[in-house]
Amino acid sequence: MTMMPTVFGFQALSPVFHTLVVELCFYLFVLFILIFKGWNKILLIITVLLSLFAIGQFFPATRNAYFMFTPFIAGMLFYFINAKKFTPWKVYTLALVNFCFALKGSMLLTEDIDRYYKIPHSANYFVMGGIITLLYLTFLLISLKKINIPGYPFLKKLGEIAYPFFLFHIFFLGVYWHFRNTIQADILLWGLMIFIGLICWGLNVFVEKPLSKIVSLILVFIFNVFRKRDISVKSESLTHQF
Repeated sequence: MTMMPTVFGFQALSPVFHTLVVELCFYLFVLFILIFKGWNKILLIITVLLSLFAIGQFFPATRNAYFMFTPFIAGMLFYFINAKKFTPWKVYTLALVNFCFALKGSMLLTEDIDRYYKIPHSANYFVMGGIITLLYLTFLLISLKKINIPGYPFLKKLGEIAYPFFLFHIFFLGVYWHFRNTIQADILLWGLMIFIGLICWGLNVFVEKPLSKIVSLILVFIFNVFRKRDISVKSESLTHQF
């Protein structure tokens, strides 16, 4: 209900939570791959998905797929590059094709922004495409171990507070929008950035990490319970055999 309330006819707590439905679909996709042992055929599956993207460009209903699903495909391909799984040229080719679809998605997103604000060229194709390109190049360098995030404490800390920022960034934008005409722009921007950093750091340290430890202990306990049962059943089976 918290990840996909709109599916059940309820309103999301925050507008940004609509992306959690896509995230959940990705988890189900990975679960499907694991259950049916399709990991060795994952490149073929990605090829099929990208082929559907190519066909889908002729259908307006599929336009959101270009900027909704391409990041997940990119994440898998960057992982394969990092882990040196599969034939390199195949992975790089799929990554390039996926990048092209991501650029197309950025163009569609630019058009959506123009329509939303009802101002022509309120968003720029080249700026949006440049941002996408920068993100993909950054992740490629990370995959190739040219950028070592754990080796940079500042970058590591940014990564740790990324999820709290995702959950609450829409509210931070609301604060900016509320005070935009009463506080000088630079002061508001830098003050809000410091405020956001402190809030996200606090959530990570005092909420996210403690809860993660508790949940980990619970999951380990459940795993051990089932493991003991499995060992007990196997031992009993061996006893009957003798």
